[in-house]
Amino acid sequence: MGILSTISAFVVLGGGGLCFVAYGVNVLSTYLDMARSDPVDVRQLTADSGTVELAGTARKHDAADRAPFTDTETLLCEWRVSVGGTDPNTKGSGTYRTPFVLEDDTGEVLVDPDGATLQMEQTTEIGVDPDESPPTPIVEFLESTRWLSEDSPVRRWYRESRLDPGDHVHVYGPLRDVGHTADMPGGVTAVVGLENPQPDEVDVTRLTLSGIKERTRADFEQSFSVTNGPEATATKQVRNGGLAITIIGGLLMMLPVAMVLFT
Repeated sequence: MGILSTISAFVVLGGGGLCFVAYGVNVLSTYLDMARSDPVDVRQLTADSGTVELAGTARKHDAADRAPFTDTETLLCEWRVSVGGTDPNTKGSGTYRTPFVLEDDTGEVLVDPDGATLQMEQTTEIGVDPDESPPTPIVEFLESTRWLSEDSPVRRWYRESRLDPGDHVHVYGPLRDVGHTADMPGGVTAVVGLENPQPDEVDVTRLTLSGIKERTRADFEQSFSVTNGPEATATKQVRNGGLAITIIGGLLMMLPVAMVLFT
């Protein structure tokens, strides 16, 4: 293995792994904060509240998306297409995000989910055999894509994890604005969301020491998660997600070392 290849492996794999570890540690830090706190009432929010934990019912704000496989009205949706049996191979995935209102017994908060970590439990799973016709929404979805046809030689799975209007929702994130302003819809007294959301993807072109430092600082400044369930579900999802991301990052950091030792 050449010197340049070794250096490149350490920069790309090691730097990418470090970003994943930093992000995973941040998620685990969020989990610890959530486990030690309880959701607060909307009426208790003030300009000094900082990062808040809220639980209530999700309501539509201006509009809602339509879930791709069930044509369900949805506020947040993570979808995935996969093929195979016990170890399915993902063929495509995506996410829909729409600002929504969180309502509890004391008031309403507008949640802007841009940049939030979605800790979504699966809500729908549709299996389609090779000789079976998919439901109409799936047929329309497949017709709208260029990378996937309706025909498949193996069983195909269409999965959605959704937050729909009327669902219970848990939010842990920064209070961006509080008080009645012209920009807030009627009844809403606060906005939860990030000022400058960071992309979920790791930019491999910025895997320098300064770039990693900047990404790490940004990750720790944007603790923000949304869960389609109660507090217990939220803490479990955040914990499991943080552990998985940290482990993946650790493995990526170990890869270049293994490449040097065993080549």
